[in-house]
Amino acid sequence: SLLSSLDNTSAVAEDIGRQLLVYGRRIPLAEMFARIDAVDGPAFKRICNKYLYDRELAVAVMGNTHSFPDYNWIRRKTYWLSY
Repeated sequence: SLLSSLDNTSAVAEDIGRQLLVYGRRIPLAEMFARIDAVDGPAFKRICNKYLYDRELAVAVMGNTHSFPDYNWIRRKTYWLSY
């Protein structure tokens, strides 16, 4: 998906601009893949705890929403009761 998103000059220019804004330089594909591969379970859990744990979430649903859980149910799943 990462490589297929760079299939035309506009997409490449957008990618270069985004990387310059975020990192201040162009990130080679090998480095980008190495960064993705470096994400492990503990890192993923740490990031989820930082940005999702006990936070208000924005939820968007497309299509049939009948079977989608209630927002309050989703919100309750973002925290643990610890005493």
